[in-house]
Amino acid sequence: MSYKGNIAGPPEATPSCGRFEHLVSDPEPGHLKTPSVNEGVHIAVEPASAAGGWHLLQGSLRRQGGDYDARLYFTGEGRLPSGYAAVPTSAKGVVNDLVWLPAGIRGLRLEVGDAAVHELGPMRIRPVGSLERRWRMLQRVLPVLWQQPAAKRLRLGLTWSRFLSDLDAAYALATRLRAHAAAPTYQDWIRRFDTLGEEDVRAIRQQVAGWAGAPLFHVLLAGPDGPARKRSVASLQSQLHQRHALTLLEADDAAVLRDFNAALASAQGEQWVLLLRAGDELPAHALFWFAREAARHPDARVLYADEDELDARQQRCNPRFKPDWSWAHARSTRFLGAAVVLRAQALASAGGLGPDDARYGCYDAVLRVLDAVRQAPEPQVPHIPSVLLHRAAAHAQGVDDWAMAAVAAHLARRGMAATVEPVRPGCWRVRHPLPSQPPLVSIIVPTRDALALTRLCIDSVRRHTRYPRYEILLVDNQSTDADALAWMRSQDEAGAIRLLRYDAPFNYAAINNMAVQQAAGELVCLLNNDTEVMQPGWLEEMVSHALQAGVDVVGAKLLYPNGLVQHAGDLVGVGGLANHAHAFLPSDAPGYCDRAVVAQEYSAVTAACLLTWRSRYLALGGLDAAHLPVAFNDVDYCLRVREAGGRVVWTPHAVLVHHESVSRGKDLSRQQLRRARREAAWMRRRWRHVLGRDPFYNPNLSHERPDFSLSHAPVVDQPWTS
Repeated sequence: MSYKGNIAGPPEATPSCGRFEHLVSDPEPGHLKTPSVNEGVHIAVEPASAAGGWHLLQGSLRRQGGDYDARLYFTGEGRLPSGYAAVPTSAKGVVNDLVWLPAGIRGLRLEVGDAAVHELGPMRIRPVGSLERRWRMLQRVLPVLWQQPAAKRLRLGLTWSRFLSDLDAAYALATRLRAHAAAPTYQDWIRRFDTLGEEDVRAIRQQVAGWAGAPLFHVLLAGPDGPARKRSVASLQSQLHQRHALTLLEADDAAVLRDFNAALASAQGEQWVLLLRAGDELPAHALFWFAREAARHPDARVLYADEDELDARQQRCNPRFKPDWSWAHARSTRFLGAAVVLRAQALASAGGLGPDDARYGCYDAVLRVLDAVRQAPEPQVPHIPSVLLHRAAAHAQGVDDWAMAAVAAHLARRGMAATVEPVRPGCWRVRHPLPSQPPLVSIIVPTRDALALTRLCIDSVRRHTRYPRYEILLVDNQSTDADALAWMRSQDEAGAIRLLRYDAPFNYAAINNMAVQQAAGELVCLLNNDTEVMQPGWLEEMVSHALQAGVDVVGAKLLYPNGLVQHAGDLVGVGGLANHAHAFLPSDAPGYCDRAVVAQEYSAVTAACLLTWRSRYLALGGLDAAHLPVAFNDVDYCLRVREAGGRVVWTPHAVLVHHESVSRGKDLSRQQLRRARREAAWMRRRWRHVLGRDPFYNPNLSHERPDFSLSHAPVVDQPWTS
């Protein structure tokens, strides 16, 4: 697999992209006038700049969600050059980048991609001399060389030798790791990270030659004869691991399926099944990688990998970089896709393949195989984070009805009295009924003054919650506002809440720990006082997930007041220590691979609305009040739950509004900043082994920001290099 740096060549012609409404003149040359949101800017260039050379662009560009591709276009007259320079920013929106401009340009224009929200602050561009340029480049490159893992730098193409021989190129590579640098296109990503080189092929052949008892893959290829099927067969013939048996299936040929299933029933040793349809293609290393993963997981019955599609021109597109296995996710959508192999003996024991499997795919077969091997703990479903299948872009009619029926049958086999209903094409919702006597839930709401917010929160819970058994514990942390204190007393006396006092300096973790100790419920719901319940079924939905086997924590979907997503699960180590997935997405948008609209497991969820079992909370010591009094205590708790073997589920079907500011955060005092740094440092020490690889993200996606964009330096262990 080729891992080489992508050094930009000559400037590209200016494409027509980005969202721009109009241009504005700048009254002061060398400065960018601050525009309104999604407005373009144009600046005149002083003669010194027109001479060309290296320039320093400085300013502020805050972006949240959407496309982070910002570009500074330069234009000339006649035969003079035109092109652009990328404008990356830090996570805080700081622009501080060196750009090279050709001589003779007549104007500059800054364009911002289609971000959900962006604010452009004052910006200035000026020429820099050779010494300043080198000094600034060293400041950018050296921290990357010293701090980033060697494997990541290798994927990026940034080596010490390149740094010593070509500082300009090293600077361009290091800049790609800025938090808000433009993501690579998929074609560029393929060229850099998903193309086998001669050394890769040679290494794979050497490993295959040394294998004893290598797996045999039974490949069932469904579809009529023609160019599409020929391409599929050709991809099988090009496999570097050639132990496979091909069966061709046209239409619903019962005899072929019967013979195929008979072969599975008599399978001995390591044998696996791969179901393809005409037009699907396998990269040359696909069966090799599946075979290696099978050897690493001898108890696995199902393996799956990432995949993409082939367009009408047979160009790869629409990659699906998947998370690791999650039962909640698998019951909500066919997220495993078609890049799946099943152990032959296990599939035979589960009834083999039928006409619907050949027509619609392996989804039902996966569920049947996993249901047939019920054990504790349940069998692993390993995930290979590499594109091992290129799918023919097609959609079988009726596939969703078939898939929902498959989920319903799976639930029935497991004795789960649940129903399945559609959400959107390709997605569905499993509704788990509550028992006749549902568990008592203690809703814990810490507050200090903030009467308007707290009243809105409590009133919304009482007015909109349909769940029959809950209590509200309002925890007052040294309120001084007379009106707030009077309202709290009145609510307590009326029996609407149970008022607790925490008479000590603010410590979010300690406040909740004290309240949980006094809670009467089997379940506790940590709820911020700036949230607002909007749907009557929110708590029913969360409790129904908590009642499923192994689930210890459940999180909700939180929206900003403007309807954009604030929280849809937490990604750990991505974009920092922890960040919300799908932030600033429209509330009903599907998100990456539909992940914003289906229930699934995540590494963590926010305590702004977090449901957990009181017994588990107490057993784990609650939130860490000693090391994490304010920040990251919810993430830490969720990670400890997972460390202890529990599951953390996020559901989009419990929706609340979180009245947290969409714009920049509050200014912090020096004391608060020191506390924040201490908490962050402790998290890095405690969870160092987790921060580099969130199982519910994908290592091929950007680790610099949590937006599911492609990575400039994917860290994926390739089996032929180990």
